[in-house]
Amino acid sequence: MASIYKRGTSWTASVSININGNYKKKTKSGFRTKTDANKWAIETENQKINNTLSKGNGIIAEMFDDWYEVFKEPLLETKSKAWYKVISKLLREEWPNKRISDISTADFQKLINNYGKTHVKSSVSHTNNIISSFVRYAVDEDFIYKDFSRNVKTFSAKIGKDKDLKFLENNELELLVKDASNSDATTSHMILMAIYSGARYSEIAGLTERDFDFNNCTIDINKSWQSSDKEFKDTKTKTSNRVVDLPPDFMMMVKNGRLENNMHLRVSQDCLLLTMPSTNN
Repeated sequence: MASIYKRGTSWTASVSININGNYKKKTKSGFRTKTDANKWAIETENQKINNTLSKGNGIIAEMFDDWYEVFKEPLLETKSKAWYKVISKLLREEWPNKRISDISTADFQKLINNYGKTHVKSSVSHTNNIISSFVRYAVDEDFIYKDFSRNVKTFSAKIGKDKDLKFLENNELELLVKDASNSDATTSHMILMAIYSGARYSEIAGLTERDFDFNNCTIDINKSWQSSDKEFKDTKTKTSNRVVDLPPDFMMMVKNGRLENNMHLRVSQDCLLLTMPSTNN
């Protein structure tokens, strides 16, 4: 570990370097601030004896991409992957050639502040959390010795949408149901199903004929349709698998083919087509 101490009016840094199993001291004095001394110590500890930079002191954007491909990409859905691609682009734009050991807490705070000038706080927080997760990994792997993301605060100059605007009043909901019921548009049919069931968009798109129980007026939500990947997948969580009661009059509309004429929920390449079971079921 590095030793940082003050001598008179300047700072000195001392580090131990492993050379063929033997540790030797390397010391440098005359640093104006403790931060400068600590920065030199980190850089020195991350260097090989031949003075070339080790893997742990690579370009941060490249290291982030490597971490994402190994630890994150196999576990994520397409929409979640998009966040990491956005952050990779951000790192390349802000720090195109910056090595991870060169980044200070102040550097990262400036990046977050700049990002917050054009993004709402929820986006800034999510970006901060993902980069912080990567930095903790880098510390655990001894690529760097200090978590420069630890004390960074999120900032946003862009006002997010008011929570009141995300919900409908009762009279607004009634008007929406009325308009959707009188429409033959696919989106209107999906809106009705969402209102009556509370299901997510992907869950509604994932319904098939066998998921409708007309005797008990229920639907069985057991999968989802991921439009980005164009395939059926599991629901968001295990508890998302559920049986939902629906109004009998709505189920009658479905059974009688009032909404569509075909047999099941079907998805095309370009749009989701809600198609209901026929009267033969």
